[in-house]
Amino acid sequence: MKRTLAIHLFTASILFCLTVLPFISLAGHGAEHSDPGSSVGSGSGVGITNPLKSKINNIPAFLNELLDIAIMLAVPVAVMAIIYAGFLYVTARGNVTKISDAHRTLLYTVIGVAVLFGAKIIAAVVSNTVNSLKG
Repeated sequence: MKRTLAIHLFTASILFCLTVLPFISLAGHGAEHSDPGSSVGSGSGVGITNPLKSKINNIPAFLNELLDIAIMLAVPVAVMAIIYAGFLYVTARGNVTKISDAHRTLLYTVIGVAVLFGAKIIAAVVSNTVNSLKG
């Protein structure tokens, strides 16, 4: 029981290090301001840039950007989940319940990725259909 908990904690820490830490370390890049009299971000040169670029001026563009961000965050998590499922397969050593856990982990990962990319495809199809009906 303790060994399983240690394995899960190790896997969670690896997932955290590979997915969250790069975003934290890159948060300040590109946030320098050109206005020397501005009080926002002055002094340290570290800040957070606006994630909603100027091209977002309607709800479909916002949803498209939101899906892009979700895909950008989900791809590393999905890769790590697939690696974790492989780790479960290797450590199962013929145990039927552990193999079924590995199957379930891999299946849920594939379903999650399919839903995410399916949402992106459906959004693109609906957007193109509406745009073709407008013009």
